[in-house]
Amino acid sequence: MPAPETSAPQQQQQQQQQMPQNPMPQNSPEQEPKQLPMQAKQPLPRLPPTKALHAPPYPLPVPSNTFPAEMEAWQGDGDPAQQAADLEAIEQRLDGAEAVLGAAQAVLAAKRAKRASEAAMQVTRVLRDGEALVQCARRLLHPRHVVLARAHTLLVDACATILAAASRGQAFPDVAPNGHEHHPKEPHDSSADGGQSPAGGRELDPVAVAMLLLRAAHELRATQDLHCGAQHLDTAKLLLDMQHALEFLLSVAPRQLFAAFPEQYGTFAKASKADHHLKQEHVRISSLYR
Repeated sequence: MPAPETSAPQQQQQQQQQMPQNPMPQNSPEQEPKQLPMQAKQPLPRLPPTKALHAPPYPLPVPSNTFPAEMEAWQGDGDPAQQAADLEAIEQRLDGAEAVLGAAQAVLAAKRAKRASEAAMQVTRVLRDGEALVQCARRLLHPRHVVLARAHTLLVDACATILAAASRGQAFPDVAPNGHEHHPKEPHDSSADGGQSPAGGRELDPVAVAMLLLRAAHELRATQDLHCGAQHLDTAKLLLDMQHALEFLLSVAPRQLFAAFPEQYGTFAKASKADHHLKQEHVRISSLYR
């Protein structure tokens, strides 16, 4: 028998029943998934106030907000009030020395001949003040204290500035900590710094300056390891300063270098290997910040 004919309204009703419920039209702008708003970047953790370990950028894990105990420890027992006063005095002197060094570095970098001699004198005074501040801080603070790290940073920066400018022919007159020039009849007494001070003549000895840089840098590096780690930009800068000093000593005073640092640079092979390692590490860390 032929199938019974259905009317048009019945056919439309059957088609609607066969269609899936709640159809999802293609390419419907109303049904497109909404984009989630971008999550705001969280601010980087703030470091405790110090000028020895600089602020961000950090493309890698950020140092913690708190220093290890030894970076805030005192050397021995004493009157807390007097210790606090002495520490404040050291920090105030560091503030002044850092400002003077920054201004002098800007003059030397700009190669302003008229002011270069005055800037060289200021850098030398900062160097001598830095030596005195390190000695004061050592008597008061733990060897890894953050303020002592500031003093070592000042010393390294002053030495690096002197070596860089001296390589371009700039002379650096020897001055006493109070700012007066030394004269041949008034030799510098280096007993306070173990006989390793770069002072002692009419001009600073670049070899002694480089030796001083390496000593201060080794202390600063040990402190950086506690807080910054091996990926910090300050670490890269310190390694470059060390490499320049080491390269200079290898070329002009290798025997003095070997005798002064028998464990680290006691032979030409040791020193050359260390020089190469410092270069590689500086390049590796710096590349992370580009």
